Amino acid sequence: MTVAGIVCLVIGGDAAGSGVVLIGSAGIVLLINLLFRLSLVSNKEREQEERARERFDREGRWPGD
Repeated sequence: MTVAGIVCLVIGGDAAGSGVVLIGSAGIVLLINLLFRLSLVSNKEREQEERARERFDREGRWPGD
């Protein structure tokens, strides 16, 4: 989408507005992808923390101490 947007900007005229929209849409898709990936990493860290807390409850010491 970004390449098509740049091509539209280079062509100029009425296509320039379409180019801006395409580049903006590509940016939005990129940000949504980034936020989705960050949420997956956060879930993995949360699960690791939960396992560590369960181990602490069983053994009375924090993993890694």
